[in-house]
Amino acid sequence: MKFFVGVLFLVQFAVSVRFDGDQVITVVPRTPHHVKLLRDVGRVTEVDFWSPDDASGVLVGHPVDIRFPGSYAKVAKELLRKAGMSYEIKIENVQELVNKQFDRNGAHTRAGGYDYNVYHTYDEIQQWISDMATQFPTLARQSLLTTSTEGRAVNMLTLGSSTDKPIFLIDCGVHAREWIAPAFCQFFVHELLTLYETDAQVKTMMDELTWVIVPLLNVDGYEYTWSDDRMWRKTRSNYGTACYGVDANRNFDINWSGEGASTNPCSNTYCGPSIESEPVVKALSDIIRENTGNIRGYIAFHSYSQVFVYPYSYAFEDTANADQLYDLSSRAAQAIKDTTGMDYTFGPGYDSMYLVSGGSKDMAYNNQIPLSWTIELRDTGKYGFVLPESQIEGTCQEMYQAMIVIADEAMKG
Repeated sequence: MKFFVGVLFLVQFAVSVRFDGDQVITVVPRTPHHVKLLRDVGRVTEVDFWSPDDASGVLVGHPVDIRFPGSYAKVAKELLRKAGMSYEIKIENVQELVNKQFDRNGAHTRAGGYDYNVYHTYDEIQQWISDMATQFPTLARQSLLTTSTEGRAVNMLTLGSSTDKPIFLIDCGVHAREWIAPAFCQFFVHELLTLYETDAQVKTMMDELTWVIVPLLNVDGYEYTWSDDRMWRKTRSNYGTACYGVDANRNFDINWSGEGASTNPCSNTYCGPSIESEPVVKALSDIIRENTGNIRGYIAFHSYSQVFVYPYSYAFEDTANADQLYDLSSRAAQAIKDTTGMDYTFGPGYDSMYLVSGGSKDMAYNNQIPLSWTIELRDTGKYGFVLPESQIEGTCQEMYQAMIVIADEAMKG
């Protein structure tokens, strides 16, 4: 029976798009000509920029990770050689990593309760949300954030000993293929609820703040990564074009359609036909606007790169509290270093990552949320978006310690 259930799980993840022979290549452009060449490469629909997430973010001296389909990889490497650009093959065969991401030896039989060290499907996550609210009725309340374009429920949890404390807002999984983000959200919720009675720090966090957490924001895209295309990033909306999906993190009302976003519906960073066209973006934005002045912190969890990214990303501009965000990010990164030895970097988005217009953290900051981040979880590219399950526990443990540091600052007001 155990084997049979395991087989059913593997069948459930029988996606139609394969990545046999696809390679992720890292290259560092050294001249403006190199930058132009890579940006031209970005016009090929089949080429997938992993970091930065769009060709427009390519800059001199900054490493670029690109996934080339197997049929393009040989030609791409020859093109780079002829241009005098050295490169590193970071991932030799993407499909092999996809095959090995479920590496926890039979954990997917789902026996023995909910396993926080494996990846879960949309249906499992929604059931888990309901279970948390049922098991901890005095600390957790389930509610519907919105309904997705394809009709799926986007549920959220409100945690705390009361619901009238200053809010800390968190969302995970705005980009569908970044599976480690929802995995962390589930772990973090579990820790807050199960440790409330025994851990003084957690009790204070739950007594002094109201935690509003959306464990899985881009539900349609996430479902699609399980059923069809593991590398899908966007939502699954369609506005009468040949291509599906909007990059929800380019759809917020902050310099919408500006630099770092695309108006091409086929681009992975398509900003959408209008501001807040995506139901999940509109609903999350409404929470921020309706609670203006009462939200102490906001974090959107992403992957990969291991970076604490604070505003601004849409412009070469620092926030009024840039020193505070620098100091707090530094201390959070040190907490991670002390826990697992992992190195996380930090800085304003324009410097620590690349320019992004229409992003949630900038919108949040401009709506009076002083502590606002995008946090990029593991890793730095060895696995990229296909982080194996064997790394979930370490990722969650290290980020949990960082969250304690951040929460302590938020509680100070």
